[in-house]
Amino acid sequence: MKKRYILAAALLAVAFAPGCATRRQVQELSLEVRAVRQDLYVIKSENARLDSLFRSNIDQSRKLNADFAAYVSRLDDRMQMVEARLEDAVTLINRASGAIESRNSAQTARSLGSDTSSADTTGTPGQMDCEKVYKAAYYDFVKESYDLAVSGFQNYLKNCSKTALADNAQYWIGECYYLQKKYELAQKEFETMISQYPSSERIRAARLKLGKALYNQRFKTKAKSYFEDIIKEFPGTDEAQEAAQMLERYK
Repeated sequence: MKKRYILAAALLAVAFAPGCATRRQVQELSLEVRAVRQDLYVIKSENARLDSLFRSNIDQSRKLNADFAAYVSRLDDRMQMVEARLEDAVTLINRASGAIESRNSAQTARSLGSDTSSADTTGTPGQMDCEKVYKAAYYDFVKESYDLAVSGFQNYLKNCSKTALADNAQYWIGECYYLQKKYELAQKEFETMISQYPSSERIRAARLKLGKALYNQRFKTKAKSYFEDIIKEFPGTDEAQEAAQMLERYK
């Protein structure tokens, strides 16, 4: 009888031994799975962080490129303004010289008994000081007070349309609107400038800006014709070079 109990106990031990081993294996495997899952979570988190960092760097790079392009564009606009101011000064000097010669000729003619007279292009005593009005408007333009500048130049054109810088005043009105991205208004002002002052020193710049105003309104075919005409009619000029750069955008 005692032997039977011993044998039964032995059999039970053998029977249950594999079950214990299986449970341990399951526990070990469960721990390994948990460890792998934890590692996978860490890897995914790190990957997401790196991906976010990469995307952030790309966005930052794009922003930097866009900011740089905008800065270059603003610098180019400022350079054009400086060049335009120089042209204004040259125009005033040339036209003042012509006025002086005209006055001298008139004085000579009067001294000889002639009735020839000469009109003063800067305004006559008692009338508006056209030079002062122009300078005030231009000062507002330089300060980027574009609405005030437009009002000033319009006042100049209303009262001083026959003076030396009327064409320039018309040009600056268009430029004010263009810099405010009011491209439709800029287009109209540059068209007026081109039609009323075809022999102006600023005709090239006006035609270029008209093309750019049209381009920014998505009238790209019409704008393209202006750029091509500028290159053809004014080769070697700064305006022709900029027109060529605009044509590169069509490729």
